[in-house]
Amino acid sequence: FTDPVTGKGILESVEVAITDFPDDASAAAYLDDVFKAGTIEALLGALPPDTLTGALRKADVFRANKRQDKEGVTYYDWELSASPETCTEEERKLLGVCPYKSVTLLAIASGFDKLATLRIQTDIPAFQRYITDIRKAVTSFKLTPRYQA
Repeated sequence: FTDPVTGKGILESVEVAITDFPDDASAAAYLDDVFKAGTIEALLGALPPDTLTGALRKADVFRANKRQDKEGVTYYDWELSASPETCTEEERKLLGVCPYKSVTLLAIASGFDKLATLRIQTDIPAFQRYITDIRKAVTSFKLTPRYQA
């Protein structure tokens, strides 16, 4: 994705991870329990270790959604943002806290005995300007079975 006027990239990063479920988890209940908990701690415990790092380990969850595709696969979407550890004195005085600098969007689904995670990171100005397009990118994330000849 690029800005049509400036040519600058809109997304900072896009990553997909496919991992096995934890040994004691059932596919349906596992993600639903995480979704219902609604906390960053629940997400941290459920995701592959490198999915949320640094400041994101203390992020605020400001949007969560659950959706299902035509094949019956359930997707869980989260939007997270974390305040940086430091900011200018002016920013801190104005808001009382350091303002968010970026947004991380996650789409997580289970299928075919795997846990699939899409992670998109973008800065706040790009997110504000292209929120609809970025959210469409998240909802376009689909699991399909591997074709075997």
